[in-house]
Amino acid sequence: MNARELLRGVVRTRRQRAMFLCLCADGVVFLALFTAYIYLRVHSTEWPVALHFASGLMAFAMTLFTVCGSFTMAVAAREQRKGNEVIAVRLILATIALFGTFLLLDAMEWARLLLFERVSISTAFGSTFFALSGYHALHVLVALFYMAAVAGRIKRSDVGACALFVHFTNLVWLALFVGLYLSNADLKGL
Repeated sequence: MNARELLRGVVRTRRQRAMFLCLCADGVVFLALFTAYIYLRVHSTEWPVALHFASGLMAFAMTLFTVCGSFTMAVAAREQRKGNEVIAVRLILATIALFGTFLLLDAMEWARLLLFERVSISTAFGSTFFALSGYHALHVLVALFYMAAVAGRIKRSDVGACALFVHFTNLVWLALFVGLYLSNADLKGL
């Protein structure tokens, strides 16, 4: 199986192909931001440990919400292909609830870092953390509106294209979970 056949198995419709191309461009932007983060992390003389055990637990819960969201969107796309629009809408609404909860937890983490840990956006850690997590939060917010639009127009929408966007957003989160949370964790206070 060559790359073209593999791609056709993942992206079946014209909308999905267009979404895939947009996500490839978006992936380049994310890689550029993440590369800047790695460069600053390696070359910074002072890097705070602002993420503690509670942050790790919250990030782990956020990861579970995103993984469940990917699963529900994949099943929703399958159900739409089978003609079960009602089930597809319910699964999309469940994904909206999961992503909304994720966004709430992300906002709580931002508030904790800004208000209690006094992490400044002018520092290397603060600027890269808030840029990368803000980039992801913007994608989650867009995904919420996109899923709501798809659920509202289920007969004319392509749930598979929306699912690709959700999967990309979750891949970005998984990279951030490892790169931002696990690499900056302070587990000495266990």
